[in-house]
Amino acid sequence: MNIIKKELEYKINDPRFRGSVEVLHKTSVLGVTTTNPKSKADKLYAPFLPFANYSKQWIKFYRYTGLTGEMSQVYNLEEKYLDEAIKIADVQQINFEPSGIAGLGLLLQIKDKIPKEKKILIVNTGKTKWL
Repeated sequence: MNIIKKELEYKINDPRFRGSVEVLHKTSVLGVTTTNPKSKADKLYAPFLPFANYSKQWIKFYRYTGLTGEMSQVYNLEEKYLDEAIKIADVQQINFEPSGIAGLGLLLQIKDKIPKEKKILIVNTGKTKWL
């Protein structure tokens, strides 16, 4: 979101971005966390993060000022959707670990809130050793 802000407010071009800046105003950035200490997505659980409340305020500000899309926020992932994402990734032979595939779990969790014609990018953040 800070890269989007720099691109829009300060006209500082990130060389990785080659699209229209008008698209950035409508781009929602969705993050995932869990409040479940026993979640398979162990890297998403952090019980004591004072920055989480601070960042909520910034995300609201970015949405309010039009620097990011209206769905931008950090979402709490329900474990049943993570389990569904894990099954899909296994079937598709995607190299992942649960925290890394949480974006797919979030998409499954909020699928009814996303218009069918929208473009979606899900980032699989990688894999560490998972047994």
